[in-house]
Amino acid sequence: MDNSRRTFLQAVVILGGASAIAQVVGCGDPDPVTDTGRTDTGTGGTDSGTEETDSGTEETDAGGGDTCTTPEATIAANHGHELVVTMADVTAAADKTYSIRAAASHDHMVTITAAQFGMLAGGATLSLTSTSSGHTHGVTVTCA
Repeated sequence: MDNSRRTFLQAVVILGGASAIAQVVGCGDPDPVTDTGRTDTGTGGTDSGTEETDSGTEETDAGGGDTCTTPEATIAANHGHELVVTMADVTAAADKTYSIRAAASHDHMVTITAAQFGMLAGGATLSLTSTSSGHTHGVTVTCA
């Protein structure tokens, strides 16, 4: 995601404008399905060759563009792990890595990016994957 989109999404979260998120979905990349994975440096239209990385997460629309008030996380194949995402985390809209150890005998980490917090604030559902500790966990974060 380029810096202008990231900045826009952060501003949306701060202003609480869920309708602006709906607008950003329709603008920016003219073909959001086909992404070259390269970032334009803005210097005479040349390509810097810098590749964007995919965190392996998916965002899906929860339907209706609701505004987030209560974040909740569900961990698949859970055996004592817990993820607590606070409303302050969503509002801050800054990259954050969580430990989900809780009562489990081992730890996993889950990262939510600033852009993903922006999507969550607008009512999206995040489908994430924890780091591996011999296995991984699917983690779903929603906001009612």
